[in-house]
Amino acid sequence: MTQHYGNFRLTTLADLLLSRLRIHDTGLYVVTATSKTDQAGKGSGRFIQDRADLQLVERGRAWLAVLRDLGALAPTDPVFRALTTKGQLRKYPESRERATGWAKAP
Repeated sequence: MTQHYGNFRLTTLADLLLSRLRIHDTGLYVVTATSKTDQAGKGSGRFIQDRADLQLVERGRAWLAVLRDLGALAPTDPVFRALTTKGQLRKYPESRERATGWAKAP
């Protein structure tokens, strides 16, 4: 079973880098680097409108504040990070690859 959110596959969002996310007052603009249907890596941008029941903007800004406190706000850092039970960033090998191509967000 494949799960989707905002017409994005969750596996695509899991690889999202900070440079590809823009938080606006009314929602999130997300640019993917590659996807199952975009193997060339041209990228695809999509605006996800916030809703009162989701609170995407508030939650997104709160998560970025956590990443800032942890020193993990470089544009090439991933948006979604694993934390240890003590609330520290989980360390991954430098050889771990993520999609690097990206289309420019507005």
